[in-house]
Amino acid sequence: MTVVVTSDPDLCSVARHEGAAAPAGSAPTTGWKGAERTHVVDLYREDADLVAHVSGLAERALAGGGAVVAIFTRDHLEALGARLRAGGIDLSVAVEAGRYVPVDAGEMLSGFLVEGALDLPALRRAVESVLERAAAAGHAGVHVLGEGVALLWDAGLVAQALELEAEWDAAARRDGFFLYCGYPFEAMAERADLADLQGVCELHSAMVPPVPAQVPAPGLAAGPSPSPGAAERWQYFLPLPRAIRGVRVFVEEVVSPDLDQLVRDDAVLVASELATNALRHVEAPFAVGVRTSEGSVTVLVRDLSAEAPSLRRAGVDASSGRGIAIVERLAARWGTEPLEDGKLVWAELATAEAPSA
Repeated sequence: MTVVVTSDPDLCSVARHEGAAAPAGSAPTTGWKGAERTHVVDLYREDADLVAHVSGLAERALAGGGAVVAIFTRDHLEALGARLRAGGIDLSVAVEAGRYVPVDAGEMLSGFLVEGALDLPALRRAVESVLERAAAAGHAGVHVLGEGVALLWDAGLVAQALELEAEWDAAARRDGFFLYCGYPFEAMAERADLADLQGVCELHSAMVPPVPAQVPAPGLAAGPSPSPGAAERWQYFLPLPRAIRGVRVFVEEVVSPDLDQLVRDDAVLVASELATNALRHVEAPFAVGVRTSEGSVTVLVRDLSAEAPSLRRAGVDASSGRGIAIVERLAARWGTEPLEDGKLVWAELATAEAPSA
């Protein structure tokens, strides 16, 4: 996975993903005038970030002769409209020409969400209707910008959200339009597990990553049974190179500053090595936990691969391959536990306050 710079200043840092395979029988991943399909997910932190990103994309599309379909909540549509008008866009003219199609995401969802299940035929009709209006007016391509999927996710309908995302992705593959999906990252992670986060990554061709690229994961717990009084904290991390720095910062924050500095440094190093292993070999979202108790600090890393890490004897000139050897040297004990959706690797470090045997 690499980080690239796009020509659009509003998407200046995009992490490329291979994306999911095209559905059987779908069109090639090129569409409007041969342009490569682009399906971007923006894991934004603040509403202002969402509006800023979307308004920049919409303004450039409209100025270039394209059509924009904006599927957002009423508040976000109003904020987007205000930004576009302030930028010199005459929205009334664009709407009349069919080049700007604002859609209330909540109302649109209500049309094909029946008792918590998606009415796929109704959904496809709604998507086709919106696209036809825009395609007839935008001679330089169609740009669909929205957050309808995020509304389902926020309502706890994660499976339905991924199903809707897959429908939009199939349409983008078929018709070749630019597709942007906004998700509030913290709210998303509250209702997700690693498999859900990976599902979102796979359904997109590019990502606008948040800063920082991690959020708390309070519902996670795994590994050796903790001793009474142990404290434990977890965070999800996105599969981005800078995530490793986030892991180090997270561990430094959790481990008590009262501990010996060498123990704290060892915990940070062990977490860094285990996280790097997950990032390099799995290339999917992962979670890091830190458990502190009297006498020990335990670092825990969950990922979506069932393959257990193995101890390698790297040569003197090797630039990698020493991670597990470092963990084995620094930890009092370590191990791997298989999980239903991957594995957990943990390493326990004895502290200076550890009771004597």
